[in-house]
Amino acid sequence: MYSADSFTRMCENYIKTPSGQRLVAQRKDDIINGKASAVGSGIVTLETMKLMGQKMKDILYGEIVNVIPSFDFGAIEVSEPQKQADGNYGISISISSNALHRDSLWQEGYPNGVDNIVPLFEKGWSANNSVYGEWHGKNIKSRVFSPPNNFMQQAVDVFNSYAVKGAKAELGDAYK
Repeated sequence: MYSADSFTRMCENYIKTPSGQRLVAQRKDDIINGKASAVGSGIVTLETMKLMGQKMKDILYGEIVNVIPSFDFGAIEVSEPQKQADGNYGISISISSNALHRDSLWQEGYPNGVDNIVPLFEKGWSANNSVYGEWHGKNIKSRVFSPPNNFMQQAVDVFNSYAVKGAKAELGDAYK
């Protein structure tokens, strides 16, 4: 008779063999393609991955709109799950470039505006002076200082606290 510990060791040793590795790879593809399931294994179906992508979109929007109230939910784009080089699957979540761009209040200094407003709010800024300009039909004065607001990292942390085992969100380089 085998104990639970000896059975676990046998399984771990088998998984390290070439035939064990092939079986794991096959089962992983079966699970991801919805042909099998594994509860608690960290491997999920494509449908679950899509739901997790939508959950991340919801969390991300909630964090962004708290800082940038005019932000559009539809600007967040969630890709289909894609198989990566390492055999795992990933989902890209991006923001439409149209939603990221803002015209500058100081057209002489920044005639092309700001290409990505989100990192500006994420990382904060400190300017020498305020500028005045028109924004949505009103003359306004810019802020000289805004402290960092880690709302993007907060969205990642919130998602990771809810994600199923094996799923993990990571912040893109532009927002670190």
